[in-house]
Amino acid sequence: MKTYKTIFFLMSANFIFISNVYSQCSGSIPPSVIRYELPKQASNGLVVLAHGLNLRPEKMNQLADFFLAQHYSIANIALAGHGANNENQWSHLKIDSWKREMTELGKWLKNCHQPWYGVGQSTGAVMLYWMAQQKLSPAPLQFYFFAPAFIPKYPLGVLSWLANWFPSFKIPSANLEDYRVHDSTTLSAYRTLYLASQETTPNQELLNRMNIIVSDKDELLNVAETKSWGRLSEQHWWTYDPIAQNQKTIHHLMIDSKTMGNVAWDSLLGRLTESLKSLQANPLK
Repeated sequence: MKTYKTIFFLMSANFIFISNVYSQCSGSIPPSVIRYELPKQASNGLVVLAHGLNLRPEKMNQLADFFLAQHYSIANIALAGHGANNENQWSHLKIDSWKREMTELGKWLKNCHQPWYGVGQSTGAVMLYWMAQQKLSPAPLQFYFFAPAFIPKYPLGVLSWLANWFPSFKIPSANLEDYRVHDSTTLSAYRTLYLASQETTPNQELLNRMNIIVSDKDELLNVAETKSWGRLSEQHWWTYDPIAQNQKTIHHLMIDSKTMGNVAWDSLLGRLTESLKSLQANPLK
């Protein structure tokens, strides 16, 4: 009896090992990927996580850990201007830098032998969508976008225009100190986000795979126009009213339990779990 149990255990372990080897992406990992991790069990797919403007990339880790616990491989990326020792890049940020990173990421995803999911906050959502819209990557199985900056409020366009003359001019950041990369945001960074948002257009195939997590009180996003732009049903439009823990609540910054509050965060994770189970049972083509 022990012999059969041992054989079964070895066969199971070997299956998981082979599954995870197969699920790894071939080729070099793009420089923008700062964390790439496989689950201990067979992978259900690859989740790519992209942060927002002037948000520390590692702040996506609580979401990444959730997907990892659900047996998904995870890849966190850091957009240009958000790494270490990059003040000069931040002062002269250009959209070409982000496009180049997403092009490299898309090529890598084409060599991944598993479905992929896009999880982005604000700017990160825009760039993941842009990559798929340009067909630089395979179509994602699903998008989960937190306050995606597809249609920012009016002042962002003005800041982008001013960046033509004063690209390195800095505006003090209103983001929480332990969440931001820089103490201020340059006009060139705002222009880069604005230009990226202008290059996204409604694509029905991608919209059918999109879920938006948003607060009606979002400070940056034009919520009403975004809802009209995406034409998403209530099933794919997830509204939350975050109550941050022991800190100022920023409605655009809904990314973890600290910024959303435990009640809203637990509700979100429950909804994500249901969505993932539904996709595993009835995957999109």
